[in-house]
Amino acid sequence: MLVDNDVRVIGANALALSFVQKELPEIENSHGGDVFECIYAATPEGCGKTIHCSGCAIRIAVRDTFHSGSSHREIPAYLKCEHSGQPTRIGLLISTEKINETVLLKIDSVT
Repeated sequence: MLVDNDVRVIGANALALSFVQKELPEIENSHGGDVFECIYAATPEGCGKTIHCSGCAIRIAVRDTFHSGSSHREIPAYLKCEHSGQPTRIGLLISTEKINETVLLKIDSVT
C-alpha cells in the first residue's frame, strides 16, 4: 500500500486489496487502522488518536520513513481486530520505503 504521513491509504496493489478484502475506492483516503479494522480505530477518537496508537509499530515505522527517508525491514507489528465477536491479535512483519512524498507499506508476513 502507498500511504501518506498520517497512514492514509493513497493506493494499493491487488495483493493488498485481497488481504483486506476490499476494493480501492473503499479504502482510498482511509487511515490504516480503518482499512485493517483495528478495534482502536473504531473508537470515537479514531485511528491515530488513542493512547494505543502511540505504540503502533505500523504508524511509527511509516512516520519515521516519511520524515527520515530511512527504510525499515521486517518490523514486527500487531493489530487488534475483532473476529467472530472476539478480540483477536494479528501479527505482521512490515517493511517501509519512501517513494517521493509517500511511503510504501509492505506486509511481508502474517501470523
